[in-house]
Amino acid sequence: MSGIIFSDDADLSATIIKQGAEQVIYHVGETLQGYPDARVVSISKDHIKVDYHGVVQDVNLPAPDYVHA
Repeated sequence: MSGIIFSDDADLSATIIKQGAEQVIYHVGETLQGYPDARVVSISKDHIKVDYHGVVQDVNLPAPDYVHA
């Protein structure tokens, strides 16, 4: 995942996912390109939830390169 655009209004939230050489924007309810059994179910400030084959998984937004733990 490359980024998240978060809003308290779920319809305005989006996630940006790098797929191959391109970055694709998804909203809640959309199916991931190339993965017909994977659907974005929620978008939070630092992660998204994806339903893949009926199992909901968290996908975390990686920390920026300039943030050192």
